[in-house]
Amino acid sequence: MKLSQRIVAGFFALVAVAGLMFAGAPAASAKPFCDVNLTGGAKTCFTTADGLAAYETAAALAPVATLFNNVEYSGDQGFTNYTNVYNRTTCTAADSPHEASDGDLRDAYYQNNGVSMDQSVSSIYIRPGSGCRVRVFDGIGFTGSSKLVTDDADHGCADLRYCFAEIWDDRIRSFWVS
Repeated sequence: MKLSQRIVAGFFALVAVAGLMFAGAPAASAKPFCDVNLTGGAKTCFTTADGLAAYETAAALAPVATLFNNVEYSGDQGFTNYTNVYNRTTCTAADSPHEASDGDLRDAYYQNNGVSMDQSVSSIYIRPGSGCRVRVFDGIGFTGSSKLVTDDADHGCADLRYCFAEIWDDRIRSFWVS
């Protein structure tokens, strides 16, 4: 390769690297597609939605609820599936005591895997026919105000800005499934 070609190639490589740095490219280790086993608490995350789907299929896991970082059940920013409520894909009708929960969405696990669900949930999908309901709280440890998301015609809440009288988008800090 001629010297002039090397200089041009080097210049474009430098521009590409600088562009990535200034564009705030996501970390290579970001794994925003997660499965949380509600029975044992095991959390497993993947870099792609397809990787998560393959894992859940191989493990025979079926999500009872999914929390999305975007509205309209859109997963391009990441999502977390909550699976395996005591080896069932259904819930009882009781709201309390709850069957499974996450009392602190600030969990370091989420932070270390490139996705944070704390105060970033924008939609909640509930598996049709599961009988599950999700009670969300704006405080850590099931404290503060709460709202109940049910498996209605929309199978949850497609946009937490509009499901309740007040906006719950990016407000959830803990929740339980019942």
